[in-house]
Amino acid sequence: MKYVSSLIRKYISVNDTAENIANNLILKTVEIEEIIQRSLPVSIVIGKVLTCENHPDSDHLHVCQVDCWDKGQFQIVCGADNVASWLLVPVALEGTEFKKAWITIAPRKLRWIDSNWMICSKGELEINEDSDQHRIWDLSQDLEVDENDLWTPLAEKFERLNTFVLDVDNKGLTNRPDLTGHFGVAWELNSMYFPAGNINYSKLPDYQKSFETTSMLDLLEHTEKKGKKQVVAETQGLNNYILLEINNVQVKKADFFMRLQTLDLGSSPINNWVDFSNLFMNISGQPVHFFDADKVEGNIIVRNAKEGEEFTDLFGKTHKLIPQDIVIADEKKSLCLGGVMGGLNSGVTDETKNILIEIANFDPVALRKTGVRLGLRTDSELRNEKNINPTFSLYCLLLLLDELGYYKKSLGEYEIGGLSYYVKPDLHPIAPKNITVDWGKMEQLIFGHAS
Repeated sequence: MKYVSSLIRKYISVNDTAENIANNLILKTVEIEEIIQRSLPVSIVIGKVLTCENHPDSDHLHVCQVDCWDKGQFQIVCGADNVASWLLVPVALEGTEFKKAWITIAPRKLRWIDSNWMICSKGELEINEDSDQHRIWDLSQDLEVDENDLWTPLAEKFERLNTFVLDVDNKGLTNRPDLTGHFGVAWELNSMYFPAGNINYSKLPDYQKSFETTSMLDLLEHTEKKGKKQVVAETQGLNNYILLEINNVQVKKADFFMRLQTLDLGSSPINNWVDFSNLFMNISGQPVHFFDADKVEGNIIVRNAKEGEEFTDLFGKTHKLIPQDIVIADEKKSLCLGGVMGGLNSGVTDETKNILIEIANFDPVALRKTGVRLGLRTDSELRNEKNINPTFSLYCLLLLLDELGYYKKSLGEYEIGGLSYYVKPDLHPIAPKNITVDWGKMEQLIFGHAS
């Protein structure tokens, strides 16, 4: 498990160093195995390649003239295969240290040609993307930059590039399912730092008030816009199930900072909606699953598997199931191994137009037995087996709606088509009668308008 500072700062900003935050967590909460920091020095600036010519004595090197604004032009020899004239690129000035590579930038000759400074790749800036390609970073493909930004320190222009990651010992999270998400970690830090007054800002009081004044059972019951797909529960292993329909989506490559958060978590970006599902699980600690709605025939049925029923996971491996396993199915086929892994025949692809979002809470013992027996120890299963509070799973709908808005730039335009749900009878306490619900606000959150 990794805690990424950019995800924690969505909820709380603590005025302390990464080392002190890690030490506090070690002393009071959980073991931190490593601190990984990315802090770009101010000597890495935005530059512009004016000209790019082949090196006279090399098949792969290029001799570039780089615009240094009021400092004139400098010559840099670069070996990247995508370097070209007029690109805006990160430039490491003289004296820049790359400690992991044991390099300090200084003028030198490369194949008898003078070279000053260095044009950087993503990997040299500790951004783990395109590391298998020998390329410099073409900034305009990922960031909003223009010539007015020349010689601005890259991290000054884009502060979110600087971050730290805390690598957590998972064994310490066994009895703390809330700490498998950044929302829970933010609450933990709030409890540590609030008395000392070292919090720059916190959105947590707003969430606390929202949760306290919202009865999710009432909210779900009074939702007028019912989904086209209904949830049918046919197993005792299901506690809650919320199904949110999202229509007319645009599946595409996520924007850079969404991909960066995914990379910092140690995952590989796939597309905007799949990346969002993975990010939300890490943000909330609540696993979610996304189905291609057009591949679902009829309603969503949550049931126990049939003896010998076959399920093909998203990696193409086929498993034989037993009645103790929980499957998510439609009226003709199994779609997903509940709380463990998605299926090959229902996942989101580049052609997906409509999505069903599942927020579910299952019997943790049943899921663990399935995961161990089939050898599927996924991030979703490892969280579900820790006995996530069923009530929190319901309130994750509010978190999900917030995050859909936060990542709207990357997700693009879409429409919320409807909502359906199942709650196991007698699982949740009766909501206090003195709770008031702002229905107009809730409908605005869910559907974008109030009735």
